[in-house]
Amino acid sequence: MDSYGGLLIYTGGWLDRAGGRRADAKWLGELLNSPDATLIPFWRDRCLVSGDPPVPVMLHAAQGEGIVFLGLDADGHGVRREFATLAP
Repeated sequence: MDSYGGLLIYTGGWLDRAGGRRADAKWLGELLNSPDATLIPFWRDRCLVSGDPPVPVMLHAAQGEGIVFLGLDADGHGVRREFATLAP
C-alpha cells in the first residue's frame, strides 16, 4: 500500500494547514522553493493518479501558475511541503 494509507493528501485531514502563516508570501515562496516541496497536479478537477492500485502523482514542486499551498506534512523524515496545481 502507498505511504499515505490510501488517503489523498488533501482529504485525509492530517496536514497542518498553517492557518496563521498562509498569507505570508515570503514564507510560502521559501516553502515552494524548498527541496522538500511536493506538487500534486490536478486535471479537469481531478487529482492525477498512476499505478495499480492508483495513487496520487506527486512531483517536485516548481514555479508555475495556479499553485495552491495545501499544508505541511510530517512524513517521518522531516516536514514536507504540499502544493497543488492545475495541469494544462
